[in-house]
Amino acid sequence: MSNNVILTNNPAERLHRLILSARSQYESAGGRPILLWARVFGIGVKGTDEPSMIAVVPAIVGHLVMVSKLVEDVQEGLEEDPTLFDPIYLESLPPIRQILAISHSRLIMPVDGLMNIIDARQLAFLEMAARYWYRLSPEPRIDEKELETVLKEARELFSSVNKSLGIPSDLKKLILSMLAAIEQAIQQYQIRGPRGLEDGLAYILGQLQLNSERVQEIQKDKTSEAWKWYSKAGNVVVKVFSLITFAERNRPAIAAIGRTIRLLVSGDPTIPPVDPGSH
Repeated sequence: MSNNVILTNNPAERLHRLILSARSQYESAGGRPILLWARVFGIGVKGTDEPSMIAVVPAIVGHLVMVSKLVEDVQEGLEEDPTLFDPIYLESLPPIRQILAISHSRLIMPVDGLMNIIDARQLAFLEMAARYWYRLSPEPRIDEKELETVLKEARELFSSVNKSLGIPSDLKKLILSMLAAIEQAIQQYQIRGPRGLEDGLAYILGQLQLNSERVQEIQKDKTSEAWKWYSKAGNVVVKVFSLITFAERNRPAIAAIGRTIRLLVSGDPTIPPVDPGSH
């Protein structure tokens, strides 16, 4: 994930950024699609030996599938809106599909000229589509630096909770699943955008509601080890919610779930969202 602020955020812009990133890192990845996409997606690979690369195949394939879906979202979005549609904007999509297909079929093997399949002219048309799309129907802007900070906090907390011996196993599983969902949603932000964060929160909300009786039990003793770690994980969840709320302040559906999240996390629906800028 980059450390820059996304100035435009829509499916075409996300696709454009991903392909630009892949083109800039192709040579340094030695032409191997698996190493290239690992760099683009921020997936750590322990080494360039075959076992190390094979270990990250599921994660890379999962992300490539999401990029393929993003390509279809771009085409559908451009074709559905008459004010957006121009056949010239679609010229970049066939070569991108070809790049993804070759990446899937030759994931570990070096591929000569993979990123030369798409040229600067085609990328320029995709960029034009992204900017026009933004003017007509902008998506929320979320500062990626804030997401990086929350991601770091979630990872550190995951490690601490995993090592703790004072948390009942069922609660530890719940807390770890919450933090894992946050990590996954943030990692996928560059592909899925705000919708991925919303889906991550929806998953967490569902888990909290399924375990609401257990959550209410630990809320009764806020001096316990379980409450200590649960509340810290809940604070991370609320930070992500607050980032989305700030970006989508005019979305009633987003604001409506805030009370439920705060109730399940803290036991007090009146607590205001955490300021995402305070760490």
